[in-house]
Order: sequence, then C-alpha cells, then structure tokens
Amino acid sequence: PLRAGLWMLLFLATGTVLFQVGWNKGLIVPTSDRAYTPDRNHPWRTISSEYPTFNAFVYALDEFIPIVNLRQGDHWIPNVNDDICSADPTTAPLRQFAAMLRGYLWVHILAGWTLSTLFVAGMTGIIRK
Repeated sequence: PLRAGLWMLLFLATGTVLFQVGWNKGLIVPTSDRAYTPDRNHPWRTISSEYPTFNAFVYALDEFIPIVNLRQGDHWIPNVNDDICSADPTTAPLRQFAAMLRGYLWVHILAGWTLSTLFVAGMTGIIRK
C-alpha cells in the first residue's frame, strides 16, 4: 500500500500542476454553456460568478479517486475543440498542449482506478508480499 500511496501522491501532484497550467492558458473550460454570462463590454465569454470556481488540486483529486465526486469534473474539462483548434499555425503549441492535457486526463483517471484499488486491497490485507 505504501508504494501505491506514493504513486497516488505523484499522480495527484503532476495532475495539479498540469491542470493549473492548463487553466492559466485558458484550456480548462466549463462543461456547460450555461456557465457563461452575456457581457457586451467584452468580446470574449465571461464565466458567471455563480458557476463553481476551478481548483486544480480538487479537480485532480476528483478525477483521480473513483467513487468520490467533488463535482469539479462535472463542471470543468480540458478544451481541445474550441477556438484554439483553428488553422492558425501560431496556435499549434497550444493545440498540442491541449491534446496532451486531455490525454493525460485519461491516464490520470485510469491510474486513479488502478492505484486506488491496489491501495485499498493492500490496506485491507487482500494483497500481500
């Protein structure tokens, strides 16, 4: 269980950093169009103050630990389909990072299921050396 716990901490730390970088670059977006409020003063879409705030650590934890639902994954997702996926060659690195972030999210979820199961099995004595 100790090894599984250490791997879990590594994935949570990595996920927190990557999701925070994705948030800072505008790649983590709301899952619902109802999250946006119309704002005529800005050409871009603004997120309603009533929509749940993004937190990279809680998002990483929510997506990693199965069964537990902290509701971050229900409200936020890495964006690979919107304006960053235009044909503009200057957005290529951003598109690549967005695709990598979505891929990492899938690995993060699968690792969470695997490592959480191993951790619980090791703690309960089902798995022994």
